[in-house]
Amino acid sequence: MNQDSRKYTNIDYEKDDVIGQINKRFKYSQQGILDDIASSIESIAESMQSINENHSVFLEVNKALTLFLLETEKKQKERNFKEIESLSCKERLENTPSEKSM
Repeated sequence: MNQDSRKYTNIDYEKDDVIGQINKRFKYSQQGILDDIASSIESIAESMQSINENHSVFLEVNKALTLFLLETEKKQKERNFKEIESLSCKERLENTPSEKSM
């Protein structure tokens, strides 16, 4: 048997139990595949947990920012209202005939 026909690197073709060795090697290969799948699933679960935690933080920041913007808008409207009210009072006072002019 030449080197090119040997598919399995850790198989001792001089021993009688070549099929047993191949089956054992295949079993270890299957176990390795299952271990890789389990590891990948664990990694995906950790990533999803991290995404969930980051999403929760994002929602908290978004809520705080929204409340800040609403409060800022409310204060701006109050300032604008007071300014308009103040200007209206000044205009009324300026347009009211004074006692001297009567």
